[in-house]
Amino acid sequence: MRRFILSASTVLWLGLVGCASDAPALPDLPPCPGPDCACATPDDCRCDSRSECALTCGDGCAFHCEEDSTCASACGDDCDLECVEDTTCTLYAGENSNVRCTAATCVIEVDSGSRVQCRDAARCETTCTGACEVSCESGTTCQFRCGADATLTDGPGTCG
Repeated sequence: MRRFILSASTVLWLGLVGCASDAPALPDLPPCPGPDCACATPDDCRCDSRSECALTCGDGCAFHCEEDSTCASACGDDCDLECVEDTTCTLYAGENSNVRCTAATCVIEVDSGSRVQCRDAARCETTCTGACEVSCESGTTCQFRCGADATLTDGPGTCG
């Protein structure tokens, strides 16, 4: 009879993979962690500059997409997601999340209590599936909608 020993981090990682089955389908990009995506924990990852990365994670996730990259993330509630300078991002976040798109092109979907910030000449298209706040700095192309079937409206604005 063989015995297997699993570390706490392995059990945590397996648990996250298991709960990700209801997450939205992400673009076909290399997964985090990987050669171009360093993760301090399975819920705290950074995609290197000029890379492609995708992360599916649980509640409390943090994901940062560095310059000139293509990134995607689907996370649970209370997430902190950021895309910067010349990145292209597809981001899904649950309730009470914070999403920042700075000088990047972002397609974003967030749930109730979330906040989206479109900054520094960014291009943002945000869908709020519950009550949320979308802030748009001057010089951004910032559109949002309240619900997946609603018409896009120029931001800033709030839903619900």
